[in-house]
Amino acid sequence: MNHHPSDEDLSRLAAAGLPAEEAGKIVGHVIVCNACSEKLDELFRGPEATTDDYEIGDALLAQLRQRRERSLAGEQSARETVALLIAQPTQRRQTWARNSRRLQTPEIARGLILAARELLFDDPEESLSLSLLALELADALGSGTGAATRADLQSLAWSDIGNCRRILGDLQGARQAVNESARAIEDGSHDPLVEARFLEVSCALHWAAQDLAAAFRSLSPRAWG
Repeated sequence: MNHHPSDEDLSRLAAAGLPAEEAGKIVGHVIVCNACSEKLDELFRGPEATTDDYEIGDALLAQLRQRRERSLAGEQSARETVALLIAQPTQRRQTWARNSRRLQTPEIARGLILAARELLFDDPEESLSLSLLALELADALGSGTGAATRADLQSLAWSDIGNCRRILGDLQGARQAVNESARAIEDGSHDPLVEARFLEVSCALHWAAQDLAAAFRSLSPRAWG
């Protein structure tokens, strides 16, 4: 999280009124930001705090820090799981992904997307396989994952699928994938990084099709946003 959360978000966090993923991002910021930590502390304790209130506030902040530590441990576990998954034959990967709820998480889907990008030029077929698997996991995310998060991951996966198909010479398939990415963006969080990835792949596809005018139009400020 690169900015301070609003007072409203801090109030909702204090009242346990935020979705888990959004709360996790704010907690990660609060732990390293003294100003926001003090604001949240005041919200926990109230304007007329007693000694007992301070003890409760300190306990709640300690719980938030513990939650953040568990989140970091979860990210490390996700990286290790992705590495194990990638090491398996393609068919086994698909079987595991379709039958294991433990793999159907935003962290695993995101990890596969990053791994696929690293292989894009050295092994585009493998990169495409991992991107398709990431999309399958994103599609399978349960109700515990916010709809915007699911859509962001679907858009990223579709963008990378389109990029792989472009490199493999399947321009029609690449266009279809980019169109799917655009549709997913509409339901997403409008994260600039997700939108930038879509624009990057869209521009590269126009360039590959030798449609230079469309490539430049796709990067125009008036074409997006």
